Amino acid sequence: MPQGTTSSFQVLVPEHYSRIYQANCNKIGLLNKSLAAQIVRFHNLIDAVVQDVKPGGALNDGATLPVFVETRDILSEAIELGYNIVNNTLQSVQAGRCYAAPLNTTLIITHNYDELTELNISIASI
Repeated sequence: MPQGTTSSFQVLVPEHYSRIYQANCNKIGLLNKSLAAQIVRFHNLIDAVVQDVKPGGALNDGATLPVFVETRDILSEAIELGYNIVNNTLQSVQAGRCYAAPLNTTLIITHNYDELTELNISIASI
């Protein structure tokens, strides 16, 4: 894209894309502080990208290349953080270490490497 050129990009993101996290974020303190901070950071990064790509977002009304690059970088950071959370948590579970203390709480980790929009890391009561 030549300098000064603008382009638009828009994605319709359903309101429920983070419903598990939103419904359970009040329980995030039950997790190890490091894991909780990583999960919150992951969702903040994803929310930033959603705000940019949804109708009315920064990429919808003629954005320049630096704006697209910034959004790409935020998404890349979120994806990397999400993979790290999943991999570290799975290794911890396999090693017999648990992040969630109360018996009525479990860590839900779902991921679909073919659909990165489906990467979801949160806690839920059982």
